[in-house]
Amino acid sequence: MKQIRSLLLGYGKIGGGQSYEEGAGQSSIQSHADALNYFEEIEWCGILDPSEDAKIRSEKRHKTVPFFKSIDEMGRLIDTIDLVVDASPPGNRLANLSGFKNVKYFFIEKPTLLSCSELGGDIANKKIQVNYWRRFAPNYIELSGLINSGLLGKIQYSEIRYGNGLLNNGSHMIDFARMLLGEIDDIEWSKQIKIQDNLPIPNDKNADFILNMKGGFPIFFKALDFNIFRENSIRITGSDMEIEIAHEGAVIYKRGRRAHSSVRDSFEMNLEPFEIINVDVSNYLSWAYRSLINNILGQEKELSSLSQAMISESVVKGVYESV
Repeated sequence: MKQIRSLLLGYGKIGGGQSYEEGAGQSSIQSHADALNYFEEIEWCGILDPSEDAKIRSEKRHKTVPFFKSIDEMGRLIDTIDLVVDASPPGNRLANLSGFKNVKYFFIEKPTLLSCSELGGDIANKKIQVNYWRRFAPNYIELSGLINSGLLGKIQYSEIRYGNGLLNNGSHMIDFARMLLGEIDDIEWSKQIKIQDNLPIPNDKNADFILNMKGGFPIFFKALDFNIFRENSIRITGSDMEIEIAHEGAVIYKRGRRAHSSVRDSFEMNLEPFEIINVDVSNYLSWAYRSLINNILGQEKELSSLSQAMISESVVKGVYESV
């Protein structure tokens, strides 16, 4: 049953996905457009994007969905919208939130690039979730609970590798670290690493840095040049066990301690995992939309709230401004 009248704002790569020809034959949900078209609870009422190129592409893939270049073109339709999915460039978030005065629910792409001082008035009454997609993944939700219950023993340290910019994947991995390991105390050290030009988000930066966690251990962040190889991963070493979430989150490795191979009465980490869990990360937008729909219908709490996103992005901003 169609219950949630929705508008897609921005028909770029993440909003509209690949062109019809490039995406033909692929059944997974690759974009917000795919998700809006798939879930039966959603009535997809329109696309809003000022680009003529976006209009041409939408007419190939989603020709039955009305396309608008401005809010004014929508007329009274705008007053019937329940949910706006904001996949537009990040610099326009505040204007977008303010422009849809009667819309209660928003699902926005990261980074939000918002500040707390901008979120008063009407915006404070809106229900806003942010697509930090790892917060919606069932495997990671379960793992977060296990870590908090002491699965790894006392956390010693963590390592994170990321690339394509602080605002881009760096923000994802900082948010993921908070989801799994708790809150951040301070930024101990940071240095800009000039390893890539033409990052996906304009004026973004790559940086190596260290975060000290309130749990009493550090996280070491290392920026990678994605032209050499691509990875966004986290390794967490505890006193009893080590886990690594690698290959863009697609595999979770669990490793345990064993007697040291050369030093008596000591231990070492067994490099051979005793358990390997595969995660179908191609479902990331499916997880997000299922949770979003359940929340709007009153069946589930928010998993990736704007308030949580802004805590993570305050750390991103601190690193960004220090390098």
